[in-house]
Amino acid sequence: MNILFENDTHLFWEEEGIICFRYKVPVVDLDTVRKGLEIRKRILGTEKHVFYGDITGMTRITSEARKFYASKESTANLLGVAVLTSNALTNMIATFFQTFHHPGIPYKFFSNKDKAFDWLHEIMKKNDQLSIHQ
Repeated sequence: MNILFENDTHLFWEEEGIICFRYKVPVVDLDTVRKGLEIRKRILGTEKHVFYGDITGMTRITSEARKFYASKESTANLLGVAVLTSNALTNMIATFFQTFHHPGIPYKFFSNKDKAFDWLHEIMKKNDQLSIHQ
């Protein structure tokens, strides 16, 4: 794990060529989400990339934060997002998000990190193949 950024609310790292993050706070609001987006932009710039999020410590996310996650601003330069959930609460948060918000990019929830990474590697591989043919 190569740590890219850490503060009191966010941890970003790179693993297997994938940019990853975890919230370090249980309640995520719009301000926290926007700060995370700014960090991600600093790390990635305009490069398109896949993204992995670990929300296993989250207990609540505000409706404004959920709406923002589905926005074009939040999903710009992302090829796909895999999110790790680990319990009934984070599964409920994920299900609610998927049911009521449509981010417009491949966005999938997993209970297993290895499966999430496999899925993200497939997206990276497809994107590399598309780039070669363009």
